[in-house]
Amino acid sequence: MGKIRRFAAHEIVDGDCIYRLGVVETDDGIVSDIYPLDGEQPFTEWVGGTLTIIEENGKRKLKNNTI
Repeated sequence: MGKIRRFAAHEIVDGDCIYRLGVVETDDGIVSDIYPLDGEQPFTEWVGGTLTIIEENGKRKLKNNTI
């Protein structure tokens, strides 16, 4: 297990699925979980806008380069 980070956004796009007000959890930059934003989450960075998940070398990653 590496560095865990959580990002909340208004919208998360994962292929054909669109999640509204959700959280993306990453482990060393690899997406490990997506779940609904249910109130304030500790240690979660609010990104706002849209996060897009892409597949790169067989691993799911966030497309947003600012993260």
